Amino acid sequence: MTLRELLAHASPARSGDELAGIAAASAEERVRAQMALADVPLKRFLAEPIIPYESDAVTRLICDSHDSAAFAPISHLTVGEFRDWLLSAQATTDRLTALAPGITPEMAAAVSKLMRVQDLVTAAAKCRVVTRFRSTIGLPGRLATRLQPNHPTDDLHGIAESILEGLRHGNGDAVIGVNPAGDNTRTVEALLHMLDRIRERFEIPTQICVLAHVTTQMLALRHGAPIDLVFQSIAGTEAANTAFGVTLAMLDEAHQAARELGRGENVMYFETGQGSALSAGAHHGIDQQTCEARAYAVARRYRPLLVNTVVGFIGPEYLFNGKQILRAGLEDHFCGKLLGLPMGCDICYTNHAEADQDDMDTLLTLLGVAGCNYIMGVPGADDVMLHYQSTSFHDALYLRSALGLKPAPEFEAWLRRGADLPVRASDITPPTRIDSTLTPDVLHFQLDHARARDAVHEELDPGSLNLPHILVHSQAIDRREFLLRPDLGRRLSTQLDRADYDAAIVIADGLSATAVHHHAPGVIAALLPLLEGWSLAPLIVALQARVALGDEIGAALGARMVAMLIGERPGLTSPDSLGIYLTYDPRPGRTDAERNCISNVRTEGISYDLAARKLHFLMNEARRRKLSGVHLKDTYELA
Repeated sequence: MTLRELLAHASPARSGDELAGIAAASAEERVRAQMALADVPLKRFLAEPIIPYESDAVTRLICDSHDSAAFAPISHLTVGEFRDWLLSAQATTDRLTALAPGITPEMAAAVSKLMRVQDLVTAAAKCRVVTRFRSTIGLPGRLATRLQPNHPTDDLHGIAESILEGLRHGNGDAVIGVNPAGDNTRTVEALLHMLDRIRERFEIPTQICVLAHVTTQMLALRHGAPIDLVFQSIAGTEAANTAFGVTLAMLDEAHQAARELGRGENVMYFETGQGSALSAGAHHGIDQQTCEARAYAVARRYRPLLVNTVVGFIGPEYLFNGKQILRAGLEDHFCGKLLGLPMGCDICYTNHAEADQDDMDTLLTLLGVAGCNYIMGVPGADDVMLHYQSTSFHDALYLRSALGLKPAPEFEAWLRRGADLPVRASDITPPTRIDSTLTPDVLHFQLDHARARDAVHEELDPGSLNLPHILVHSQAIDRREFLLRPDLGRRLSTQLDRADYDAAIVIADGLSATAVHHHAPGVIAALLPLLEGWSLAPLIVALQARVALGDEIGAALGARMVAMLIGERPGLTSPDSLGIYLTYDPRPGRTDAERNCISNVRTEGISYDLAARKLHFLMNEARRRKLSGVHLKDTYELA
């Protein structure tokens, strides 16, 4: 059996590995694979790359950056012996720090597969990785947070309100980081300037970041925007990073540009997550946890300030339930720390996964004991733009109080001085005070969670749209199969007549038929008058559909581009959010980096009229430039 096969069979149960067809066939087979893996010499991982050196840039990075001198003290060990050593008194913090450059991601992944939960916690707690910018992250007895004040329309006032509330609760010492709702360069620049003004006005010892694509951030930097940290999502294979629209050369350039600004020492921020390589069809038959560990080799190259696994962000097709999310979060944290990275965790889940806040409370507590560098601070634990559940401002207060942890020292001193915020200084929550969520709020959270879960399972009624259409189906036969088999949701089971069209428009149920029922007709009504003179294919309504199904539909129709209106995953306050995805030259195999997205089309988000005008602008630009995706920026407001 090859190392790649052995690692996959030995991996704890994961819905993503089952989806990929590489998981152990039974519980006994899994344990026997773990027994065989325990006997594998660590040296074998150096001699047998699981993706050939010649065909993958991440493999080349792992091999070329390996420190043989650092590896020497454990070079005689097997994987099982390495586990025993990590849990022994000999594995001190200093020794683990010195060892990190000699450990490959595959070694870290392999040993984690032999560990119980308590082992992952114990070993990770001994790893200490400290990084610095304006605040110092990762010191013993400290727990930092990223303040995440996202907004569905990137409204500056709404974001500022969330920032001030988070600061009042002692959040934000790791970074104040905003995920923009779109990839509009002008908006990204406005957000960066606002964040920097807030930071300077109140003399906050923290960092700012807008989590746009790295190409957008570099455009903003060239326009003079204040950038502390350069952000990018990364993965563990070259092909998966290509699907994100990123290369190592691109990250090298961004890292150099940020260093030259001279604003701080550690200037990069990376996010990862199990399942991303499989989702992109770029996993090379490698299990998702090992792919995740390989992403940490990419991060390690740049000495980042922050790295976090967004552990339950994708959905149940990769991590099915709370148990799998919990295990994955602890694995990721352990592997990252063992490799010398400043690991945090977005302790999160989506409302179509079999998980809830109790699962997240358990993972939160375990990660606190394990020495996690930082967690997320999201208003109300509900991200109203990305539509997923994370940890709240109050969760950080709970964990700091329960475990006797403090914020970063510079931030703690700032809190104790009493900041000149537009609230009373006495309202700033001391780091040791518990500010629990009140009972009515807890119950309303649970009610909203129930409504969001119900929205996932609602069936689309095509007739209620009152639009002439052709009805098509994906190969997923029902809702459960659709949720667990995204590959079937991307494949068409209906024949279509091919012709020659400028564009095709598809309405798809996605993860929220509620969103389609509420908003698709309004967007269509606003869009069609703008497309006068375009040759449009007949309107398609697709059931049990994923975004990539639009590529196959567009190709089958002979359309030069396809715009898919699809129900986004439901959030607690947004069970009816509609997304629009545009792909030029649609065909099976297109990646997410080759699409443009307009998200949060709903009453509290982007209006039908604005969404239609943005889409019309992007369609015109796509036709003119013959492309879509990360290289087609949304500059609608500048047009």
